Amino acid sequence: MGVIDTKNWLKESRNPIELCEKLEKYFHHLQAEEIHHYLSQYGMLRTGYEHWLVKADDSNIWTKANNIFLKLKKRWNGPDVPIFIFPVEERKSFFGRDFKGRSGLSFQDKMFLFLSPDVKNDELIALLIHEYHHICRLRKNPKHEKDYTLLDAIILEGLAEHTVYRTIGEQHVTNWVKKYSKRQLYSWWKNLIVPNQDIKWDHPLFDQLLFGKGFYPTMLGYAIGYDIVQTFYKQKPFSTKESFYLPAEQFVESYETKE
Repeated sequence: MGVIDTKNWLKESRNPIELCEKLEKYFHHLQAEEIHHYLSQYGMLRTGYEHWLVKADDSNIWTKANNIFLKLKKRWNGPDVPIFIFPVEERKSFFGRDFKGRSGLSFQDKMFLFLSPDVKNDELIALLIHEYHHICRLRKNPKHEKDYTLLDAIILEGLAEHTVYRTIGEQHVTNWVKKYSKRQLYSWWKNLIVPNQDIKWDHPLFDQLLFGKGFYPTMLGYAIGYDIVQTFYKQKPFSTKESFYLPAEQFVESYETKE
């Protein structure tokens, strides 16, 4: 599998719903309109692909992404999954500023990359490391994705970005992991995350705390997850392959002892 040729999909149709009809077989019980709405929430450009397609074709994004994926798959002995590349909605500050024109979404059996045609090679590598780590950890965890708690999610995100840090260096981690002080993060952990750590994805606070929506600090859960994982690693170093199955609760134990 690897990177699917969505370039030709985009050339054949400018209608986003028609594009998402091709994805229906990869989703259970979701129609094209629902898939498009869901992917749009994670950065997929809604309309206007022409300019993006010309630039992305020139920079050969699909081949670059596939080569990176194959190297990671071999290094981690990871699963073979389809990867779909689509334009990112850069006009939204959330994706243009906080994510530098790149975003991703991963499941146990598939990955979506939403990219700027100007994405730099090291940024593409960092995004693929982050997203493919998700897939490897989701595969190793017996818990179903729908049963993930807020704690599971923040550790999942923290581990993925920690893997970027350990693989290609601190300069390639995203802005939000450096945005807050450790004192702030620990305070928010105790006051905001701990009382809600067992909520599931369908709870209204889940996305608000994970992504820092509404009145919560931007990318709150992601930033706390990274700090928790970094704290654990300094006390008990682990390999990338070990990070695929270490329980979320184990990281918290180390974080609590730093008081």
